Amino acid sequence: TIFLQFFPLQFQSKRMQFQYALYGRDKRSGMIKQLHLVKFADTMLLCPIEQSEECKEFLSYWKLNTVGIPILLPKRIL
Repeated sequence: TIFLQFFPLQFQSKRMQFQYALYGRDKRSGMIKQLHLVKFADTMLLCPIEQSEECKEFLSYWKLNTVGIPILLPKRIL
């Protein structure tokens, strides 16, 4: 599933908190690692179908307007 993000986080501190939650402070322990996400572009995340509900919950917790688009990609491309 591709999740397109639209950032209504207007304050720099909220954006930084979101970045820490997404990537982790050490760039290894965030939601990207836990859910096996791939950052495809600045506003686009590729998510395995098994974790799409968890990813959707995470993004809605941050009150981000997102659109989820189911796609099929072979594992060899990722």
